[in-house]
Order: sequence, then structure tokens, then C-alpha cells
Amino acid sequence: GTPYPDYFRYMPSYAANPDAAEIIAADWKSSDRDVTQVNWNDLYNVNNMDLTATSYFLEDRVEDINHLQLALSARTEINERAAVSYGLRLRSDNSLFYKRMKDLMNGKPIRDIDQYMLDGSLQDDESVLGRNLFNDTRNPDRRIGNGDRFGYNYNILSSKAEAYGIVSYRDRHLFLYGAAELGMSTLARRGNYEKELYPGALSFGRSKRHMFDTYTLKASAGYSFSPRHILSLSAATASAAPSYGNILVSPDYLNKTLEKPATVNMNGTELNYIMTLDRLRLKLSGYYTYSSDETAIYSYYDVIQAAYSDMLASGIDKEYYGVEVAARIDVSSRFSLGLAAAAASGRYGSDPSVEIRDDATQVPYVIGSRSYMKGYRLGGSPQTVLSAELRYNSRGWLTTVVYNY
Repeated sequence: GTPYPDYFRYMPSYAANPDAAEIIAADWKSSDRDVTQVNWNDLYNVNNMDLTATSYFLEDRVEDINHLQLALSARTEINERAAVSYGLRLRSDNSLFYKRMKDLMNGKPIRDIDQYMLDGSLQDDESVLGRNLFNDTRNPDRRIGNGDRFGYNYNILSSKAEAYGIVSYRDRHLFLYGAAELGMSTLARRGNYEKELYPGALSFGRSKRHMFDTYTLKASAGYSFSPRHILSLSAATASAAPSYGNILVSPDYLNKTLEKPATVNMNGTELNYIMTLDRLRLKLSGYYTYSSDETAIYSYYDVIQAAYSDMLASGIDKEYYGVEVAARIDVSSRFSLGLAAAAASGRYGSDPSVEIRDDATQVPYVIGSRSYMKGYRLGGSPQTVLSAELRYNSRGWLTTVVYNY
């Protein structure tokens, strides 16, 4: 179980009986601290009274990010109006992920075993009965104290090489811009623990290395009707490598990856208008972006299956479009006002294919299903944004008042 008060099983929505749901809701609305807060004293008392085991502890999930990058660039002036830029970028990443015991909360050192597997779908499996399910069989029956690493320990290894070229042209009224970038990236996992449930290369050592060919093409054109009025149009298409979280299945302890991970394709366009007057600068923008062939992996606890599960979704398309307006008004020599507004919409553009697996055994129990997401809104970002900023600047002193919605 979990001590957190917002655990879904403690919520009114989890109660099947309406009367029970009302009682639970009333407890929350009463602001009873025993309901709405973690009772740390109780957690410490449980550990103090149990002489054989530690029921509660605090852990840190550490991400140690390391990368090395080399960039070479050059620029050639063709004439006073045109120029070419080009270069090469090389990048290598070696990021370490592990759990670290933060506080045993007066408890005794614990054994480094996979308690989640013992409590999950394998608890009645004869193949694991009597086994310890060590997190690292190369250091079996290890006792974990404050500050020790445990649970999982692995590296994400990635590299990227990109060559690019940019051509630009500008005269009195017209400006043109074009860019091309070609690259290759690789991704792999290296396990530092050999889990008892996944022996050998299933969890330890380097996983299969995936390679992706990537590219980005951009073009833009603009016309200055006068120094006060400028109109520009931009377009781009790209193929990008997916992130490791959308390739690796249960990366905390498995070297398993998606069978055929693919690059993510993106296309977009943007229209801008800029007006500059004596006391006013105004910018209007409209954009549209469409991405396709994304993959996603979601890990969660399935109440119906009573098991930790992994959902593998593929063929995810997304579309984003919106308008933005920004203005800056010089009210006086000391006062200026900045205004900005944006209205955006993001929606799924397809019905992704879905497979669901038992996290412990990686045996699928849903195959060839479909998630009817097309047309539904994407979360994670606001649909409407408003902002205003008033500035007062006098004799070196700056005062601002900002409102954001």
C-alpha cells in the first residue's frame, strides 16, 4: 500500500457504494488532517514497533545526466546580400539512473529484493515461490542503509551526429532563408544490476542499439512593405528520433525495447505580421503543426488485472494550431505596457494501436486493440493565455506589475 492520502483507493470515486462515497467525501471536506495529510508519526511508530522489518522508508530517484558535445561552424559571405552557414554537431550522452535510500525512518536496513513483483501478478506463480527475487543477483542478499543505491541502476547511452547548412538572402524588401540538417542518432540501455527474475542479458549489460536517420528542412520568406510593416511565412518538415522513454519497455530493470521503433515525423507552418509605429510594436502569428507515427509507453497499476502493467501505444498522430498576438506600447518616456494573448488547440489526429502487457512477465493480455482518441484534446498545455505587464523606469529604478492568466 501507500501512505499518501491522495492514493486513488482513498478517494470517493473508488467506493462502489454511493453511501460510502459520501462518507469519504465528507471526511475530505471536513479538513481532517488524519485524512488529508501524511501522518509521519504513525509511519515512524510502525517502524519502531516492528523488530524484524521496515514497512516505510523514503527514497531518492536520482538522474545523473552527463553529455559531451562538439560543434564546428563556419560562415561564407557570398556578397553583401547572401551568405551560407554550415557546420557539424556531435553529441554523446551517458546518463545514470538509480534509486538511493534517503531515510529508513528509524527502521532496520532492508534486503534489496523486488517487493513489487512479490506483491503483484507473480505472487501466486509457482515459478517464483520460495525465490528472493533479488534486484541484483551479483550482490545477493545485500542490506540497504541510508545513502545506499538499490532497486535499479542503469545507464541510457545515446549519441547524435548532425551536419547542417543554411542559406540566407536579404535585400531592401525581401528576405529568404533555407536550412537543411541531416543526422544519425543511436540509443541503448546498459543495465548495471542483474535481476533474478530477468537473468543475463535480459536485464544486465547493453541492450540492442537502435539507430535512427533524422533530418530537418526549413524554409521561410518575408517581405518588408516598409520599415513599419513586415510579413513572413515559414514552413518546416522533420523526422526526429523518439525519446528513450518511448522505446524502452520498463527501463528501470529490462533491456527490452519496442520491436520496430520509428522516427517521429513533423510538419508545420507559421505566418507572422509585424507592425512598428512610433509608440507601438505589434506582432500577429498563426501556426499549424502535425506530428505522426509517435509511440508512447505508459506504466501503471491495473486494478482489474490486479497487476502492474505496461501499455504500448503506436501510430499516434497529433495536431496543434493557434494564433498569438503581442504588443508593446510606450505610453510615455517612463511608462510602457506589454500585452500578449494566445489561443491554441491541440488534438489527437488518429486512433493509436494499443497493446497491454503484464509488467512482471511481459506477457500481453491485450493485443491489437485501438484507442479511440481522434479528435480528443491534448493535455499538458493551456488553451488560452493572457498576459499584461506595466513597466515604470526612472533614474535607474525599474518597477513592474505583471498579470498572467
